[in-house]
Amino acid sequence: MKIYAKNVILGEFTPKSSENEFMERYEKEKLCTRINSLPEKQRRRIILKFYYGLKILQIAKIEKCNKRYTKPTLSKVLKNLRTQATEKNEKNSIFSK
Repeated sequence: MKIYAKNVILGEFTPKSSENEFMERYEKEKLCTRINSLPEKQRRRIILKFYYGLKILQIAKIEKCNKRYTKPTLSKVLKNLRTQATEKNEKNSIFSK
């Protein structure tokens, strides 16, 4: 099952006039690019967790694995995405704490 962030997170494009809305879309596009560059398993887990709102146990059942393996993967991916955002000097990133 291939899941890509662009279709899931961005949805349909509609022109917006506000600068804030433009910046929000720009941030989402950067996020989608990063998510789409993840390995398949990591990408799938991130999307299932944050777009579909599934709990770790539900994700583990979908992937037919133990939740002990699902949670660390999500934590590692989030840490890496935060690090990438910080390294690229994106102070207003979605991942900044």
